[in-house]
Amino acid sequence: MRRFVQLFDELNASNRTQHKLDALADYFRGADARDAIWALYFLTGRKLKSLASSKQLRQWVADIAELPVWLVERSYEVAGDLAETLSLLLPDLDDSENPSEIRPLYQIIEDTLIPLRERSEASKFEVLREQWSLMNSNERFVFNKLMTGGFRIGASRTGSRTAPSDCYPPPHWRLEAESRGVGTAEKPEK
Repeated sequence: MRRFVQLFDELNASNRTQHKLDALADYFRGADARDAIWALYFLTGRKLKSLASSKQLRQWVADIAELPVWLVERSYEVAGDLAETLSLLLPDLDDSENPSEIRPLYQIIEDTLIPLRERSEASKFEVLREQWSLMNSNERFVFNKLMTGGFRIGASRTGSRTAPSDCYPPPHWRLEAESRGVGTAEKPEK
């Protein structure tokens, strides 16, 4: 997860297309294939179905941070971004004690976020409390963006598809088709 968060930070910090393409290529060159698949999924604008309501998330953060709900709601109004508000209001984590470095992106998505949909409200709260406690503010921010469906990045879809195609064997046209959910595609005619 930490490498994906670093990629997110790099892409947001630059407005130069080449810098973004270089950051994407660096990420995909070093990424585990399962992480790369999920990264491509999110970088091309896809998102997970809603896992918890905005109201639930605000209530849970208020409970964890021991803040009144009205203060969380007011903070959200001022910040204008739910994922950012939640990540900033939760207690800080000492980075030296941060174990999320060993949990890859695919594991967080497949073992935590996707199964969250089927859990009860109380169980969702416990899972999120645990996950948030293992993450620093930047990691929580990206995690919250993925969870709320608000993950948008300053990288074009074409750039997001071009970078991994430079690192993996399939030709660009095939990677693009497969990332759209088309499956194995025939080479397009010119």
